[in-house]
Amino acid sequence: MNKYINCALDLEYNNDVLLVTSMLKKWSEAKPNNEELQEVVKAFMNIVFYTNKVTMERYGYNKYCSDARDERNRAILRARSAEEQIEKLQEQLKLAKYEL
Repeated sequence: MNKYINCALDLEYNNDVLLVTSMLKKWSEAKPNNEELQEVVKAFMNIVFYTNKVTMERYGYNKYCSDARDERNRAILRARSAEEQIEKLQEQLKLAKYEL
């Protein structure tokens, strides 16, 4: 997915989490003995931690792919440079009347 879309979705997600978390905190402080509310808070926090884990895994995967792409591109550039150097040396050998 596009990195700008991911960034916008992450920002929207974080804003929503902050809103829900602040509301749950306010409600929990108003009714600290409400067991159902405490279960909802715990379940929501589990969802947040799971989503954070998945987000970090996505970041790691994207970083790995980016690093692999960069490494491949560097290898291609080195190979092209080596081929150009070989061609130049072969031309020099031909000019000096040496054959391989």
